[in-house]
Amino acid sequence: MEPDGWVVPGLDANFYSVVGQQLVPGTLLGQPATVQFTPIGWHWNYGDGSAVVRGTKGATWAAQGLHEFDRTATSHVYQAEGEYVIRLTIDFRAAYRFGSGGFVPIAGTITCPPTICASPSPVPRPCSSIVIASPTRPAPDARRVFGRTAVGSQRQ
Repeated sequence: MEPDGWVVPGLDANFYSVVGQQLVPGTLLGQPATVQFTPIGWHWNYGDGSAVVRGTKGATWAAQGLHEFDRTATSHVYQAEGEYVIRLTIDFRAAYRFGSGGFVPIAGTITCPPTICASPSPVPRPCSSIVIASPTRPAPDARRVFGRTAVGSQRQ
């Protein structure tokens, strides 16, 4: 998510996943086989009582040619300062193939946390905290957020 582990109340925070299609090779009955997992839905629980399912994984503001705090198809606005736990699960459609044949769809979908179903993980942990910055609560400075050090500054 952007900004890196913190947001300003009333402004858009941009959420996105880096999970793409996954191919899992193996052997079945002595023949090469591959299972393909394609993400088709992202379930975001923002930790503030709101949740949404998106049909797109989103992208960084830079990748979309946008400025920081611009609204995106996957953004969310927090109304109050505090710490929130964000949960992401992803719906995957599956297909399989034997040898070099075409993929055959498997009925249904699989929904699971990204760290279980996909690599690399779209977030360092399936449940991550963010800090909401405000004039009375400055943005974190070298604070451990999202499993790495996040350095942020407030927008004037």
